[in-house]
Amino acid sequence: LAGCAALAAPGVAEAITVPLLALVPAEDQLVDSAATQRLVARMPNGQCETIPGAAHELLREAEPLRSNVFRRILTFLSQTQ
Repeated sequence: LAGCAALAAPGVAEAITVPLLALVPAEDQLVDSAATQRLVARMPNGQCETIPGAAHELLREAEPLRSNVFRRILTFLSQTQ
C-alpha cells in the first residue's frame, strides 16, 4: 500500500509523461476502478478506457471481448511513438 500512497502524492502522477493506456474492466471486483481512473486522469499522456462486461483479468476473458482488448492494445501501441 505504500506504493499507492506514493502515487497519490501531489506531482507524482503528473510527472509520468510516457503514453499510458489503462483498460479498466467494468465488472472488476478486486481493484478500485475509480481510483485507477483518477490516477490516470492526472497523467499528461494517460488514457483510461472502461471495458464493458469485463471482469478483473481482461486477457482471460471469453471471445470476442479478449480479441477486442488485444485490438485496442495493438492500436494504442501503433499510434504511440
